[in-house]
Amino acid sequence: MKNSKFRGPENPRVKKLIALLEKSVRKGKSGAWALVAEFLQKPSRGKKAGVNIYKIERIAQDGDFVVVPTAILGEGTLTKKIEIACLKASKSAREKLGAKLLTLEQAIEKNPSGKKVRVIV
Repeated sequence: MKNSKFRGPENPRVKKLIALLEKSVRKGKSGAWALVAEFLQKPSRGKKAGVNIYKIERIAQDGDFVVVPTAILGEGTLTKKIEIACLKASKSAREKLGAKLLTLEQAIEKNPSGKKVRVIV
């Protein structure tokens, strides 16, 4: 059996995303983007499968910019006026959220300073 050490994520999209997050942190001194980058670098065995919409509804407030560094699942409804960025989303979540849903790359472009970002894990 090969003895290997964890060297970070192997997904090329996640690698580029971490580099983009770290660049944004260096420019804007954003703690939120640093938290997301740190979370994405961790091994996947300790991460939850995803966050349901009802949890986002319960935690977020109107006008928040919510970032979910895992997947968004479609259980629940969203009535608040918020923008959501995630790594990936289920088909039912994409249908329910529609235009409110952004990728993490789009979120970094839209809000490079990380102001009013609420990270939900």
